[in-house]
Amino acid sequence: MMTLAEAEALIAAIPERRAAHCRRVGDLAASFAARWPAAADEARLAGTLHDFCRDWNADKIMAAVARLDLKPSPLELARPSQLLHGPVAAGEFADRDLPTDVLEAISIHTSGAAGMSPVARCVYLADFCEPGRTFEGAATVRELAATSLYEALDLSLRLRLQNLLSRGQTLLPGSVDLYNEIHVARSMAK
Repeated sequence: MMTLAEAEALIAAIPERRAAHCRRVGDLAASFAARWPAAADEARLAGTLHDFCRDWNADKIMAAVARLDLKPSPLELARPSQLLHGPVAAGEFADRDLPTDVLEAISIHTSGAAGMSPVARCVYLADFCEPGRTFEGAATVRELAATSLYEALDLSLRLRLQNLLSRGQTLLPGSVDLYNEIHVARSMAK
């Protein structure tokens, strides 16, 4: 498996502000992993690598999509840098001997998905509320994560969906599926 030192060497090539974000996500995802439970080393590795392609422009993303033979949706094609950087990064790392959970976490960290692994949940939540995030709701989610990762995940998802709806943007199917999964599970637990 790729080591954290190898991952750090890879993100040294991306803009420093993005690399710092990736390190914070990796650290926070690893701390969440101990409580979810998930493999902390996998969560840290996925968090460290999750935004490796985030600063690529649309042309570079689309060239990688073609080279990797990915099958993006029309929604992803409309916003390739924002919505395809995760799947492209996972594709770029597919031959690097990474566990499936790490590749999944990298691939779906933007949208989430029903049935996502604990490692993917850790990265999804950490990406939303890492300490460098200052947008509305991030601090509340961080505070909630101290007592309930499940409730923090739910709130982060609701805030993302509300933000998209308030701006009239399309909802990602994976996000809607995750929202529904969480709420079905909650209603069945009552």
